[in-house]
Amino acid sequence: MEKHRKKGSKLEDIFYLALGALSAYLIYQFLGIILHTQTPIVAVMTESMIPTIYPGDAVVVYGNGEIKVGDIIVFDAYKKGCRDAYGRIVTYPIIHRVIKINEDGTYETKGDHNLFQLPNGCESRISREYVYGKAILKIPLVGWPKKILVGVLNIFANIFIPSYPK
Repeated sequence: MEKHRKKGSKLEDIFYLALGALSAYLIYQFLGIILHTQTPIVAVMTESMIPTIYPGDAVVVYGNGEIKVGDIIVFDAYKKGCRDAYGRIVTYPIIHRVIKINEDGTYETKGDHNLFQLPNGCESRISREYVYGKAILKIPLVGWPKKILVGVLNIFANIFIPSYPK
């Protein structure tokens, strides 16, 4: 026997979907206030931090406090003008370990899995203005939906938007 949906159920579905999205947004904003950062949860996009953090994991970011050598920080790679090993503009935050603090207070980072720092000085002289904070908690697998979505959107952007940064 087949069950029939009520007439108003599609409207209810849209309402609950919007309510869920609004709730997620408000929770994210609330976490940002508590953790003192505009980016409280970040999905890991690459293999650069294996074995510490894997692609598809998420990290919780705390924006206050002292950053020391050995801490894993999250910084705005796009604002810093970073490019990956293939010369493409990096549009997502980079999550790497601090390997040195310079005399001027800027940071040097490197991925645990990387043999060298990223090219073009991306990981050298990172000023505090680019740093969202340091990773305080890893949540395995939670970042996969974003990783998949970003991958799909980048493919479409490269195909359909000729001026998309490469």
